Amino acid sequence: NKDYGKAAQMYELVSNGQVLDVLMTALWQAGESRLRAGEYDAASVHFKKVAQAAQPTEKNLIQLQEQAWLRLGNSQALAKKWGESSKTYALFTQRYPKHSQSRLAYIGMGVALREQKLHAEAIVAFGGILKDEKRDELGAQAQYLLAECYLDQKKYDQAIAEYKKVAPYPFKEWQSKALYETAVAFERKGERDRANEQFEELVTKYPETEAAKLAGKRGK
Repeated sequence: NKDYGKAAQMYELVSNGQVLDVLMTALWQAGESRLRAGEYDAASVHFKKVAQAAQPTEKNLIQLQEQAWLRLGNSQALAKKWGESSKTYALFTQRYPKHSQSRLAYIGMGVALREQKLHAEAIVAFGGILKDEKRDELGAQAQYLLAECYLDQKKYDQAIAEYKKVAPYPFKEWQSKALYETAVAFERKGERDRANEQFEELVTKYPETEAAKLAGKRGK
């Protein structure tokens, strides 16, 4: 019924003094309920308890504990506790280096590091996703965010080169955003004509995207 606060209270009551499987499951559900209620710090407390629980042996509990690390990193990011979030994601990648969702951890870590203005470290984290050369949406996002790190540092030529690498990924939202930011980089370099070319290409190729709408306003 989406009464997340009440659900969290019930799960928290259930978790008291229970055996490991019930304890971990109840804490997980309490964390999910607090997360959906927008209570990110409270959610983090529960996910941390699951992540740090005694090492389970049952497959479903092992998977639950693995996911708890990712949920913890996400909850910390939503609370804008970027230092804690980046450390949590880093611990996940160290603990589960071959995990099927390690790429999610790398992108979460990269975002948190960028928010702390630790751009060199963020670039390494995004590179952890791009090394497998998968042309999926997560790869497109990582490539875009890597370019953003260079833009943040006012390394405009490097930013432009990295934004261009988004084009082969078949996701127009990321392609359009990369074109928009390429134009911004040219603007900041003082190359207004080249910036206008990028804005025009963006509006022509991806007219329905949010980036194209922004470009249209910039051109007026």
